[in-house]
Amino acid sequence: MWLDDLLAPLEAEGEESVSIEDEDETEVEPLKIASGPKLPSADAVEQHRCLHIPYRAWCKFCVMGQGRGDQHRSGPESTIPKIGVDYFFITSGGLKKRKELEMSDEAVEKARSEGEMLKCLIVRCYSTRNIWGHVVPVKGADEDDFAVNCAVDDILWLGHTQLILKGDNEPALQALIARSLEVLRIKTADDDSVTKLAKEDPAPYDSQGNGGIEVGVMVLRGLFRTLKLCLEARLGKFIPTSHAMMPWLLQHTCFLLNIAKRGQDGLTSWARARGRAFRQKVLGIGETVMYKLPTKGPRSQPDGNMGTKWQQGVFLGFSRDSNQYILGTEDGLAYSRALTRCPQPDRWSSDVLSNLRVTPWSVRDVKEPEVRLQDKKEGDDAAIETAAAAAPRRSRINASDLATHGFTDGCPQCGYTMRYGKPKAGTQHSQTCRESFLKAIGETPA
Repeated sequence: MWLDDLLAPLEAEGEESVSIEDEDETEVEPLKIASGPKLPSADAVEQHRCLHIPYRAWCKFCVMGQGRGDQHRSGPESTIPKIGVDYFFITSGGLKKRKELEMSDEAVEKARSEGEMLKCLIVRCYSTRNIWGHVVPVKGADEDDFAVNCAVDDILWLGHTQLILKGDNEPALQALIARSLEVLRIKTADDDSVTKLAKEDPAPYDSQGNGGIEVGVMVLRGLFRTLKLCLEARLGKFIPTSHAMMPWLLQHTCFLLNIAKRGQDGLTSWARARGRAFRQKVLGIGETVMYKLPTKGPRSQPDGNMGTKWQQGVFLGFSRDSNQYILGTEDGLAYSRALTRCPQPDRWSSDVLSNLRVTPWSVRDVKEPEVRLQDKKEGDDAAIETAAAAAPRRSRINASDLATHGFTDGCPQCGYTMRYGKPKAGTQHSQTCRESFLKAIGETPA
């Protein structure tokens, strides 16, 4: 009543009336409320405690001894694409997760170094259902860079402007995720369309918290075994784990899952990511084919303008970035946009395949430089002019200097170091930044 008396003079003077909205009309997000069990009668409780069969949620002893926790059911699709990563192993018994290997870490590393076991990386996009698999070589520090680059290339190919990376709590996997996000931020620094890069951690000690990647390993395991057995039957030979064909077979298995398996929406994983179906011709992995040489470049005419325009190679898969076929040759890898199949009796040769040595990471190996001594030439004993002394180098700004004296606003190198925790190659500190550091360092006792 007092509010009506207060507003009456205002309405009498022709002013607008004040309306107060009821807060009860606010919409509320429909959330899941945790349910609680209802306790039965005292007699029913006493009867149940004699057997504790069947399981009852209202019995604290049943929960303590038999409770399994909440089930990991898939909820509504996230508006931000989520990508799962994980490690698994290829053994003589097939694809296995680390928990399925009843071996110590030392035994696993020894088996890897001897070629009896291959460590692999799986990358799976939960929104498009694309899956990629890579064999990770045993190469010390280079191993991490290879795995990170594989994951980053897979993610960039998907073309997401926002994404969340997720893996289990394995320290090696968490380090790979952190490094992958760092590389992604650097590669997309100039791309304004990429707005969010983040990671999501499962609950501690929860082995089922990354169920989407578990499904990917299960699907990959079956088709990989099928393709390997089929290829061995065609060749009449057993393919050991250490053979160079195994990494290519793993990548090709993932590729077939992406281009051939349709979902409930009638689209393949490839079509969801690329907006079109895969249109290239499909061949059998390990098949001997004839491929066309490029029309230009150093590999166009190896035998001159009267030589062959086609050569023989082993089909190893498809290049998703350049729409070319990947071929294994005596000289290494070859790429071609056109190939033709051989007659049926000549398609599968164990002799040709046994000579395959190239792997997805062997093209990255840096050869040791060859140093050869040459004979002395006449005139080598002549006086050699001495070059002028080089200009003195500017003082170096170390990470310890930045931590002590702070960063300089407007300096490109300071801004990059603040963002990524390390300096950017090829970028220098501004002159203003350098002068301020020299002044600050000059004022210290050291």
